[in-house]
Amino acid sequence: MTPRVTSTDIARHAGVSRTTVSFVLNQIAGVSSKTRDRVLMTARKLGYVPNSAARMLVSGRSHTLGLVISAPIYYWSMRSYRV
Repeated sequence: MTPRVTSTDIARHAGVSRTTVSFVLNQIAGVSSKTRDRVLMTARKLGYVPNSAARMLVSGRSHTLGLVISAPIYYWSMRSYRV
C-alpha cells in the first residue's frame, strides 16, 4: 500500500510552503492564481485525498447524525399483526 500524500509532499513538489498549500486547499484568500493553480495541479498529480478524520479533529465537527429511539420497537410481536 502506498503512503498517503500529505500537504508537506505537495509543498515540496510545488516549491511552496506548507502554509500556502493549506491556504489553497482550504480556499483561503491571499494566494496568487498562478501559485494556486500550481498547488492544485500538483495535488491532483500526486493523488492527494483529504483526510476526513484529521479535518474532523481540526474543525471539531463530524457531520454525523445520531439517532436515539426512546421507546422499544417490538418487531417480532408486530409481525403477527400482518394482514
